[in-house]
Amino acid sequence: MVEGRAGAPSGEPAPRRVAAVVSAPWSDRRVLVLGATGFIGRWVARALTARGADLDLGVRDPAI
Repeated sequence: MVEGRAGAPSGEPAPRRVAAVVSAPWSDRRVLVLGATGFIGRWVARALTARGADLDLGVRDPAI
């Protein structure tokens, strides 16, 4: 038996990947992201920006 992509037999289509977040709901929406300088907050901000959201970023003042 010959295997195609992702271990599926060659006669079957490869499984489709489905995006976890649909971009349309975030388009032109204002979103507040707290902790935007942290590891997770940074990636959330990038993902929302790529999907068209208008971001307000909350960051901690390092002087405090």
